Amino acid sequence: MKATNELSCYRYAAVVHVKQKGRQQQDQKIRQVKDEEWVDFTKRGMDRKSLQQQLSALSSSSIIAVSNIPYSKTIVSRCLVESLDDVAAEKLCDQDWLSSVHKKAQRISSFSATDLVELAQGAGCQVEISWSRQKSQHGGLDAIFHQCTPEKGEDRVLFRFPTDHAERPLHSLSSKPLQQQDLQRTQQQLREMLQDQLPAYMVPQTITVLDAMPLNQNGKVDRNVLAQLVQEPTARQGP
Repeated sequence: MKATNELSCYRYAAVVHVKQKGRQQQDQKIRQVKDEEWVDFTKRGMDRKSLQQQLSALSSSSIIAVSNIPYSKTIVSRCLVESLDDVAAEKLCDQDWLSSVHKKAQRISSFSATDLVELAQGAGCQVEISWSRQKSQHGGLDAIFHQCTPEKGEDRVLFRFPTDHAERPLHSLSSKPLQQQDLQRTQQQLREMLQDQLPAYMVPQTITVLDAMPLNQNGKVDRNVLAQLVQEPTARQGP
């Protein structure tokens, strides 16, 4: 998809293959790429031109494995998140801050999956792409350029790409884009329940949903932290 929107930036389709009972799985040749063979696109300060130069020297018996390629579909969002931790950005007004984010994104050489495929075709080779390390590479892509021929009976050449999901908690493997709406719905339901059962003066002004109660060193509820949690959303709302 060439268009840049929510579908192309943050959503993807997945095909799950279920092994049939009693059917032997065919041995598929999966090519390995050693760690030292990977070229870090960002650390090397590479751009489209330098990548094209490397591809022009690609032979039929070799591969070029490039990691940490900035993803053009989310590069603006990535720069925006990084700027939130930038002390210098706090001194800019909203308009200047957003403008500086877009300018920074434009200076970064980034690619989409479609861009990489077109680049490979222009160099007379093929490319296999992985997004399996988007957490550790901040949304970056891994790409293997090659001129290998698929094995007999196979449609494509398979490579084993590195991943970063091992030993990570399951909840970190997905996002919850509707989490805020769910919290608001829970707050509204609690408020309506309290209004039905309590007099008006006893209904709390704010309802904050927590994953767990904060505890102090003695294992008791930390009321100071609770007070801060209530004050923070109130301060953000303003008068």
